[in-house]
Amino acid sequence: MSWAVIRRPVKVCATVAAATAFSWLYSCRPVVVTQEAPTIALDSNVGSAVEPLWDYMSFLDAHTGEWKVESSNFLKRGEVSRHTDEPKVQVLRLGSSYSPDAGNGHPIPFMRVVGFFPDAFPEEIFNFMTDLYLRRQWDRNYHMFCKWDCSTGQSAPETLNSVKRPIEMVAKKRPVCQNDVCLLIPDIKEEVVDHGWFAHRVGHSLLDRFGIADRLFAYQRRSVCYTKLGSGASPLKVYDILYSGSGETVKKATEQSEPFAEWLHLCESEKEATRVSVNYQHILIIPIADAASQLWADPLRLAFGGSMVDGKTTKIVYDGFMDSVRLYAETKKLDGTLMIMTSANDVQMPSSVPIWAQRMLATFFSNYAHREMLKAIRSHRKKN
Repeated sequence: MSWAVIRRPVKVCATVAAATAFSWLYSCRPVVVTQEAPTIALDSNVGSAVEPLWDYMSFLDAHTGEWKVESSNFLKRGEVSRHTDEPKVQVLRLGSSYSPDAGNGHPIPFMRVVGFFPDAFPEEIFNFMTDLYLRRQWDRNYHMFCKWDCSTGQSAPETLNSVKRPIEMVAKKRPVCQNDVCLLIPDIKEEVVDHGWFAHRVGHSLLDRFGIADRLFAYQRRSVCYTKLGSGASPLKVYDILYSGSGETVKKATEQSEPFAEWLHLCESEKEATRVSVNYQHILIIPIADAASQLWADPLRLAFGGSMVDGKTTKIVYDGFMDSVRLYAETKKLDGTLMIMTSANDVQMPSSVPIWAQRMLATFFSNYAHREMLKAIRSHRKKN
């Protein structure tokens, strides 16, 4: 933990720990504050399980300049978005594919979908993406979506707790004082809003025509919500949703927990489906108060960003969020919400499906899903 002295007539300590984690201190020895790029600390229990996920994120951070836009209906500079607009969607693919160390592993491509939802709030996007009931209300491709109930007393291992966005390292600090001691804390706080093991099965008649059967996704998921410190019940929030469920990770979980293995078998037995290896998937949800200046002026700034643990991208996320908080406080107006989904999943696409068809399907389903979700959000508002 790093500390620093501020020039004022009291003893002052500074830390990057979250506000909820500190207890009042009455003495400290000052040392130099370091702002080095944070790394993941892997303990002996979860290190081997998290390491493959870290490898994917490190690879992504090392190749951020290789993103290529495959399709986009984003607005051009100077164009004005309206609250009644349809979502704006951009599909990108990384120029390099990740090659696993295993000799028999085939290259895994990275794909990114960037979507802007006019007149939608971050919490609405989060709920309609992750809620078991709300997701199936609009996503016709989801034939099954469930969460493992670990109330049996024997839980499957969850390893995502050790993966953390370094947002406290880039955040501004504010002094909180008691008597003659002050503690510097970040002006942003985080809260884990859901975690656990999930499974969903997807399919579509269009995929059937290409000989692509239903796909089953099994993974652990952890969602973190960030809010400005002291903002109260503000609707402006940022979400990180991290997924991990490689074939090896799921296999180890089934070996370590018999109830989990039984649950997964039940999910698979509903209908024959090809298992997808969820090597790495991350969703970032961030509010956009002024789309003209924050998004359309430089639409590729976040689209070309790195992983969840990338310090440079985190600084862009933090600055953009705080700009939205400031603008919203002044105007009480939010243009919409940006969602960025990055994945390196092995969906085992048949070799008979050509690359052009895969790209066409990715564009079609990305635009379709964004339209259907925004339509469901607007309909839900009217009913409530």
